[in-house]
Amino acid sequence: MMFIDNSGLQPEATWVKDAEAALNEARIKGNGKERSDFVNGRSHIWTRLKPELGKLSHGKCWYCESREKRSDRSVDHYRPKNNVRDSNHGGYWWRAFLIDNFRLSCTYCNSRRHDRETGYTGGKGDYFPLWDESKRVCDESDDADCKYEDPLLLDPCKRTDVALLWFSQDGRAVAKYSDTENPHAARRAEVSIEYYHLNEKEIKEARQGLYHEIRELVKDGDFHFKDSLSGHPSAGKALSSIMVKLEKLIQRNAEFSAFAKATIAGLRKPGREWLDTI
Repeated sequence: MMFIDNSGLQPEATWVKDAEAALNEARIKGNGKERSDFVNGRSHIWTRLKPELGKLSHGKCWYCESREKRSDRSVDHYRPKNNVRDSNHGGYWWRAFLIDNFRLSCTYCNSRRHDRETGYTGGKGDYFPLWDESKRVCDESDDADCKYEDPLLLDPCKRTDVALLWFSQDGRAVAKYSDTENPHAARRAEVSIEYYHLNEKEIKEARQGLYHEIRELVKDGDFHFKDSLSGHPSAGKALSSIMVKLEKLIQRNAEFSAFAKATIAGLRKPGREWLDTI
């Protein structure tokens, strides 16, 4: 998961007008199915923003950073617009047309899927668990209190949330902090890994392959680094080429760049100072 700054997203005036009109009409609909059907019938409003949302992440899913391996992109509502699973809540319908509630997501992160091979089930769907259910906002008039809800799902639009995820060498997403170190942070990471389906087999294997690619580059870099210190021009040139390749893997437009950064950080050690500049 990489940090996404969506604060500067400025849609066209016609979009803003259409979104405001839809929200006003949703307000006068009856609770339950009538309002839900109306909101779902206006999906074209948030779908129109997919190109702009995609630009913020270079076309990658905001949750897992995949570009092609996890199927089509959809606009997820961070706070579900309809029912909230495992909660007696009719959904945050008043946030259905608000830009700051949109997250670009792949199908695996956004929809419930079952991996038959591993038995692992993931996908956000209508889940939006809170640390304390009593703090859940249930009405538009209390929307300002959403900042006190303390969601368990990590939000890619918050830098502090993104920092709670880490990765293992086999490509698995893991909690950066243990339950002993910080039970709150550990729980949020664990729940997010499950509901965003971050350890689905295909994406885990893709990250594992990237780990081995980085590990081989670093191994070659170590070899050339020793010779470059002795002043061999060819070694310096070879090391420079390797550093450029590693730098490309951690650029924001690279698939799984957050994983690449974590991998490189884990490979830094004394005697490998050349890696510190990346």
